[in-house]
Amino acid sequence: MKNLEKIPQKTLEVLSDSNNKIYYSTASIFELAIKISIGKIAVDLEEMVNYLNDKNLLELSIKPKHLTYYTTLPIVKNSSNQKPHKDPFDRILISQSIQDDLLLCTDDSIILTNYTKLSGLKFLDLNAV
Repeated sequence: MKNLEKIPQKTLEVLSDSNNKIYYSTASIFELAIKISIGKIAVDLEEMVNYLNDKNLLELSIKPKHLTYYTTLPIVKNSSNQKPHKDPFDRILISQSIQDDLLLCTDDSIILTNYTKLSGLKFLDLNAV
């Protein structure tokens, strides 16, 4: 797959470890599709999904329980600029993680610094792996 050099080596190791049961969210695929369609990134989406499936990652669909929780998820202020963090893709990933009791693997500094006290959220900081 092209552009693998942009994925940190430690992240690739976590993804490649057959002892890990790893999911990818359809929300992330949707976000990639948007960014590709507006020219923000150049990735072959089909190739990306095939890569995830070839690595035996499991697709996590957005379910009604995720959306119901999403509506109750508090909007936290970004600690760096005090603006409300309203990114719908981050928020649905957080909702999915909490509702399905999954570990959210991310290197997103906004999630890592602003959602640490959210009840039920467990995450793995990929910067620290």
